[in-house]
Amino acid sequence: MHSFFAEVAKGVTTRLEPAGYQVVILDSEEDPRAEERQIAALLARNVDGVIVASAQQNGRARPFRALRSRKIPYVLIDRLPPAPRPTTSVAGTSKSANWPPDI
Repeated sequence: MHSFFAEVAKGVTTRLEPAGYQVVILDSEEDPRAEERQIAALLARNVDGVIVASAQQNGRARPFRALRSRKIPYVLIDRLPPAPRPTTSVAGTSKSANWPPDI
């Protein structure tokens, strides 16, 4: 894992675990289809939110449309894929209303 991503993972874990969140780290190895499968698996597990350095390109935004349609907040780091743009907070339960909590 590149040191940038290791630092991000450490920071995310340091901030989210005390807030009661479990952090799951997945690596698509820059494979857009693997990323789609991983996001689908996270959706199936009803995650509270997703932080992703996306491997999507050439106008592929399907995994992000799925997150938005389910009202799952997501934050993109390192690069931005095509629209739709990410959310940083979403109204809902008290736990998800301010997700991610000031990281």
